[in-house]
Amino acid sequence: MFLRQIKKIMSETENKKLLSNFFSLSILQIFIYALPLILIPYLLKVLGTEKFGLVMFAHAFNLYFFILIDFGFNNSATKDISIHRENTKKVREIFSSVLLIKITLILFTCLITFIIINSFDKFSKNSQLFYFSIIQSIGQGLLPIWYFQGLEKMNYVTIINVCSRVFFTILILFFVKEEKDYLLVPLLNGSGMLAGCLISYFIIFKKFRQKLMFPELDAIRTYFFSASHFFLSRASDTLYTSSNSFILGLFTNNSNVAYYSIAEKLYQASYELYQPIAKVFYPYVAKSRNIFKFRKIFLLTLLFNFFFVCFAYIIAPNLVEFLSGQMFSESIEAYRIFLVILIFVIPSSLTGFPLVGALGHQGYANYSVVVGSCLHCLILLCLALSHQVSIRTVLFSVLFAEIIVLFIRFYAIWKFDLFKINQRKNILPIN
Repeated sequence: MFLRQIKKIMSETENKKLLSNFFSLSILQIFIYALPLILIPYLLKVLGTEKFGLVMFAHAFNLYFFILIDFGFNNSATKDISIHRENTKKVREIFSSVLLIKITLILFTCLITFIIINSFDKFSKNSQLFYFSIIQSIGQGLLPIWYFQGLEKMNYVTIINVCSRVFFTILILFFVKEEKDYLLVPLLNGSGMLAGCLISYFIIFKKFRQKLMFPELDAIRTYFFSASHFFLSRASDTLYTSSNSFILGLFTNNSNVAYYSIAEKLYQASYELYQPIAKVFYPYVAKSRNIFKFRKIFLLTLLFNFFFVCFAYIIAPNLVEFLSGQMFSESIEAYRIFLVILIFVIPSSLTGFPLVGALGHQGYANYSVVVGSCLHCLILLCLALSHQVSIRTVLFSVLFAEIIVLFIRFYAIWKFDLFKINQRKNILPIN
């Protein structure tokens, strides 16, 4: 019913591209999060809870560096290319500037990683694991999703990602046979991301005939500071979402990281079901400023999400057992709290950049996350000082932060009347 309504709303010829990109992104998201779900029970069995938790801890640590390399360009560059995609010279300038900035950030990231790993025993005793893990962050940060998304040509990046991820997942199943092989997990994952990057840029240069140029310093500075607003938001978001595994690893133990990671993977798979809608509508609303279809999809999505959360809450024990091969009570409770969080996250995600940000109010979209992150960090600090860091307390802190983010974004919608539709043309006036 949900997809049937989407097709009905997007039945016009001018919107077929939206539908095509929606399904391309949906397929990509399914493979990005389904493949790790397939690997978890296998890796738990082969590596054991302790080593699996260690691998997840290293992955969480390197998420910070992925955010630094991405630097918000998946939002800012997507919007810039979407607006100027008919201007070949402008697109070339955007592409070259973003690529140059990302390469500089990679060099800076490698330097910071080297310093941290060699300065703290927590990292130096497993230095190879952390070095291998950063390969995936580099590959993921360089992946030019922003380019294809801005041109609304997501089918290319979908095919590349799916093929590379499937191939390297098979390699993990083939080569990781015992506990001592844990280093191969980040190494093979990272190699897969780098292979996807190389193929993506080959298509950009050959298929789209994109050329490189050395942009002027003013242009580089403009795109850098434009992305910095989104970077602050993404970095803040990481502090109270994905980095919680890192916090648990620092203040508890690797087993808790493993229990939390199982629940988090289920939550991420649930959350990412909705992200193709946000990613498709962001460049569309930014360019057309037409929210008529967006509002209908938004309401349908909230209805679907309510029934999904109720159903997933009931079958949570079965999902955890299916994913991990065991009935971890810690993971079941954590996933159920994650589902409550999902009720607030989905409307927040869909009204953030796809609506509030795309219509010129990036400040509310960005700084709502900053406020939520600061509150989360303050709560975590209090928990650490009182020795109360646990899976449950960390998740309740995330829940509180997400409610605050949603409140701020809904306030922006109310303040600027962003859901109001121009009845004559169904478009919003440009602010």
